Amino acid sequence: MSQEKLRRTPYQSKVRWLYSWVHPTPEGWVTTDWYKKWLDFSSLSILIAILTCGITGWFDFGFSWSLKGINKSVFEVLKLPVGIATAELAVLALMVSNYRAAQQQRQITASESHNNFTNYFKHRDYLEEKLNGLKRDQHSHPHSILKSFDIDRIHLNAFPGAKTGDLSCLDFFSDACALYNKAHRIIENVNIKQESFPDAKKTANELLQLSLEVRDQIILEINGFGFKHGLTFSNPNRFSVPENYPKESTELFHIQTFLHMVAEIISKIISCGFTDESLSQQEAIQNLGKKMAWNMSRYLELAPMKN
Repeated sequence: MSQEKLRRTPYQSKVRWLYSWVHPTPEGWVTTDWYKKWLDFSSLSILIAILTCGITGWFDFGFSWSLKGINKSVFEVLKLPVGIATAELAVLALMVSNYRAAQQQRQITASESHNNFTNYFKHRDYLEEKLNGLKRDQHSHPHSILKSFDIDRIHLNAFPGAKTGDLSCLDFFSDACALYNKAHRIIENVNIKQESFPDAKKTANELLQLSLEVRDQIILEINGFGFKHGLTFSNPNRFSVPENYPKESTELFHIQTFLHMVAEIISKIISCGFTDESLSQQEAIQNLGKKMAWNMSRYLELAPMKN
């Protein structure tokens, strides 16, 4: 630092001095070298001005302890040094005020940082508790599809701004919406293909083969989503199929039920945002999970026509 100062030209030093006045340090003017020099200079200049003017004035006009003599000394002889002292004290008060404001701002920033740090781990523990409540367990949750989770990854991906107090999860929500939109497009392809099953006698078999393909594609998409965000899902369980479902559509029912259960887990994660935005996102994911993309009623209409 000292070598850098030695290398500066007089012009550079003046520019640096002016810059320190216009752009003080984050801690305020009080901590700058210029302020310390100003404090020493102002104190010395006040003392010298008062002594010089006082001694000179008293030699010229004489000093008297009478009321008239004291008034003359204060209001005439010492008028200039007192004015200088008043101006310098005003500047000094401004600097001290700036220093206090800077110190207060630093304390507020440190307090906010500490609060964000504490709240970050509290929120992480809360999310972990929520997911543990949804995790598959042979006794309490034997039918849950959440096999395991990486709390660090899911918390970082779902709430990337949690360290600064921002609990929005827009990216996680966008990924979930993309997952469901793609899954629905895959299932809707069944609606298109069932219109043109070639052989009436093989209608059921065609739907079964198509359902297996759809199941594999959607499970692959869900596993990819889970891997990215630290969630591991078990394969679709053999859920009880309603009686009105054709036997050949069992796999379609399983995969749509699976999508619905995954949506419930995603919505629980989003709900940890505790904002109005997260509530609307939670509702949107739940609606996507409940959507039955396969048109079963149309299939039941086509099946008799082809048999």
